[in-house]
Amino acid sequence: MNKSKLKKGATLLLLLLSAIIVFLIVGCTNLGHNSQNIISSSNIFKEMQTTDINGNTVDSSIFSEKKLTLTNVWNTGCTPCIDEIPILDKLNKEYEKKGVSIKGLLLESGVGLTEQEKSVVEEILSKSKSSYQ
Repeated sequence: MNKSKLKKGATLLLLLLSAIIVFLIVGCTNLGHNSQNIISSSNIFKEMQTTDINGNTVDSSIFSEKKLTLTNVWNTGCTPCIDEIPILDKLNKEYEKKGVSIKGLLLESGVGLTEQEKSVVEEILSKSKSSYQ
């Protein structure tokens, strides 16, 4: 099997697993409630404030920029997380005009990044040639 077919298979597997996770989450919601009410009353990320890799303030307003925002929580020690960055970047570009945005949320052990951690993150993003946030 050549690398191209293996890469396509891995991408399809990742997309399939993502779809299964979404269906499981949707399927586990309370069916007695209107889904629109559940979404509008959610307090998840209602008041979020953090900083990006460049020290700029990022708040929960990023979730109102598009119709749907997918947040990818990742870590520099998570190889699968790093491997999916180029895929998510491609999907972000592909679905941008359809009202979908993909945001990366780096989750490290402490508050803020040390210079060493920042350097590692910048290297990962540079190698992945990713432009999504």
